[in-house]
Amino acid sequence: MHPRRSDSNYRLYDEEAVEAIEMVKRYKKMNCPLYEIKDIIDMLQSKKLSNKSLEMHVDHIAQLMQNLEKEIKDMQQLMDHMNREQRTIIREKLSKQSANLVRALLAIYY
Repeated sequence: MHPRRSDSNYRLYDEEAVEAIEMVKRYKKMNCPLYEIKDIIDMLQSKKLSNKSLEMHVDHIAQLMQNLEKEIKDMQQLMDHMNREQRTIIREKLSKQSANLVRALLAIYY
């Protein structure tokens, strides 16, 4: 990624670079190693999907989903010991993200 420079020496990123930066941030939040992030970005930018790269990416997503499922089960157990107000706060905070996740998962299958 080689951004252009403005007259005042600020870096100017094109839309593709900004999307790549956002993707790196997302994957780092999910504890994905940088070498995997690089492979994913390279794969998406080249528009060439090697079977190995694709399989590695799908395996990583499957692992993330498995970890998320465990965390949700832990949260459900915690919620059993919370009062109504605490449960409402959690549900409100997670409802939009949950809906987005469900839509993304459904898009894979349909």
